[in-house]
Amino acid sequence: MSNSPYSEPGSIPPAPPRPDNTLKIVLIIVGGLLLMVMLVCGGIMTAGYFVFQKASETISEAMSGSLADRYLENAESREALGEVVSTEIDFDSMSSDEENASLEVRVIGTKGKGTLIIGTDEDGTENVQLVMDDGRIIDLPPPVHQFEEEEVLLEEIGPLAPTEDSAEMLEPIEN
Repeated sequence: MSNSPYSEPGSIPPAPPRPDNTLKIVLIIVGGLLLMVMLVCGGIMTAGYFVFQKASETISEAMSGSLADRYLENAESREALGEVVSTEIDFDSMSSDEENASLEVRVIGTKGKGTLIIGTDEDGTENVQLVMDDGRIIDLPPPVHQFEEEEVLLEEIGPLAPTEDSAEMLEPIEN
């Protein structure tokens, strides 16, 4: 063999050097992994958003329904609204001002629509008003809370007299 730059006739020329594709392959793999991570995170965030949205709607419906049941049990509000069909808490109307804080519940009945406004005055006394869409304002009495009902019940029952069973339980135990 000679060291000439020319190839001999009949010999196969050397193959050109192969380009290095390692960087391209690494970038494709890393890009694919990043895309998959972003899709998974986006799916988790979307699912979380919908779960939060559904939970807040459920809580809002439950709260507004129980508020309407508790505050709209008198004859005047029943006559103005009829049977309550739907309720919805108006979170946009809530203020962060502690002195003038009030809760507004939008109420739709079979006879009319209105807004139930629950707030307190300077003394801490609960004020409840039903403002109808036609402009009428109905002052409602605050509901009797559970502890007030228990106090009334205890007053009606009177002092509890011990029974034979309870007297035996109160006797000292001798050793």
